Amino acid sequence: MPAEAHTAKIAHHTPGRMRLKLPSGIKQHAHLLHEIRLLLKPKPGVKDVSINTTTGSVLIHYDSDKWQNARAELEQAANDSGLFAIAPEGEEIQAVEEEAEFLAEHSDIARTIVNFIKDVNQKVKRATNNAVDLNVLIPLGAAIYSFLEIESEVATPLWVTLGIFSFNSFVALHSHPPDKSDAAPRNNLLT
Repeated sequence: MPAEAHTAKIAHHTPGRMRLKLPSGIKQHAHLLHEIRLLLKPKPGVKDVSINTTTGSVLIHYDSDKWQNARAELEQAANDSGLFAIAPEGEEIQAVEEEAEFLAEHSDIARTIVNFIKDVNQKVKRATNNAVDLNVLIPLGAAIYSFLEIESEVATPLWVTLGIFSFNSFVALHSHPPDKSDAAPRNNLLT
């Protein structure tokens, strides 16, 4: 890899979609972003590649059946081209933490909220002898609340509907018709 190659971090990745973030200095080098787009676009399994010269990012849409290990495919393309390199995975997490800290440093409201919650958490931990930690309790409570709220509004899952239909069909097909000899004789009004 040439010395001028830039290191890209995977900013976001879900199957079929990956966003690369290049260093902030890359914003002045729009031609490099275009070269990366031209490099990745014809790769087998790549559906679309778009760039944002303002943010220095590259968005890759790919077929997850063809790119089963998207990171490895991307690293291979980057290494073969020499245009850029992919940062190791640990650096991606560190970049997210650095960005969050940067945002908190530049927002008085965010910093005040973060400090208030940290202070409350410390008081709760002291009061409960470290038995309760809001860092665990709040996300857990939000997850339970979301599950209960979503559960009440979600339609019956398809597997439950199919199970009920199958059971009803089984009962209907295996039930015996009523015995006509047991039925009471009817009066025939026409005769």
